[in-house]
Amino acid sequence: METNNLTTALQSYFDRVRNKIQDAVSETAAAMAESAAKKAPHHLKGHITPVIGHKGFPAKVSAVSPQAAIAEYGAVHNPVEDMHRNTVHHLHAEGRARHGSNSAAGKPYLNPSFEEQMPRLLDKLQAILSE
Repeated sequence: METNNLTTALQSYFDRVRNKIQDAVSETAAAMAESAAKKAPHHLKGHITPVIGHKGFPAKVSAVSPQAAIAEYGAVHNPVEDMHRNTVHHLHAEGRARHGSNSAAGKPYLNPSFEEQMPRLLDKLQAILSE
């Protein structure tokens, strides 16, 4: 009989901890999406969403847009194509060609939001497991 009580108590504890962890992960994903939307370029703000898996795992934040990765990481231009648009080569006053940058810098919004939220999630998890 005591074994059944212990098993029931452990299962109840496991269920409570799992639910709290799922809530913490879901809340963190939502906070990360909100933070990323504040940092993102205007055209991406409405495309950033948290995606929560079955029973809270896994959770991820996605920016669903073809421009999302370019905005986050930047882009490398094709110098041959850029030459045709006169964006890579500019003539100096001396008549020599000067090479411009062949990349466009990104303005990270997802990674900084991740870095901002992870310590908070770890603190929540530690508190849950310390109960």
